Amino acid sequence: MKENLTENREPIENIVMEFYKNIKDDENHRFKSWEHCFDFFKSVPTDIDLACLHLGFYLASWGMYRGSSFLLQKDYKIHKTAVCEVLKSEYDVLRGIELQCFNDEKINILFGLIGRLNTIYQNIKKSVETKNNDRDTTDTLITKILLGTLGCIPAYDRFFINGIRQFDGLSYSTLNETNFRKLLNWCDENKDEIQEISEKIKYPPMKIVDMYFWSMGAKFDIDKKEQK
Repeated sequence: MKENLTENREPIENIVMEFYKNIKDDENHRFKSWEHCFDFFKSVPTDIDLACLHLGFYLASWGMYRGSSFLLQKDYKIHKTAVCEVLKSEYDVLRGIELQCFNDEKINILFGLIGRLNTIYQNIKKSVETKNNDRDTTDTLITKILLGTLGCIPAYDRFFINGIRQFDGLSYSTLNETNFRKLLNWCDENKDEIQEISEKIKYPPMKIVDMYFWSMGAKFDIDKKEQK
């Protein structure tokens, strides 16, 4: 049975701070790869080669180079076109965006960027010829890139999707404007908690949202395996 949006749940801060504790207890934890990448892009870097390296390692650390990923067949420089795109000044309004700043204009800018990144990586994928090349330019890849560079949207990976599926009104897996607005509604209902945590650990609000639902999804996955 799914939870109500605002009732019958452990406080967001408890879940997020447990996740954050892993980062602080181990200075070389893989979770820190996001932090390194975001901090680098936050300064709007001019060294594109180094930016590609940061992005590539972060993506690898968060599972985007394993198995049948088409990225596995390329070096880190393959991200140059995408990096140059996200560094355009027109996307500065998305960098670490506060929840109250999301409006129709910002959402349109965000999904326009998502579409352009999809095109970039679809073209890369077409250039890869391997027997196991069965991964598309998924929501997971594009949103991980945006979370790591601009911090403007959660990463829609398996655990995150598992997490939001536990909540009424958020039980979807496809990323589109309609579903993203539903997530923003949840964020608005919980904005005080999210903002307080964001200020406390100096992470952008959307990273807090990502950490919360990712943790909920990971816990659900563990509980499901233990029940078998």
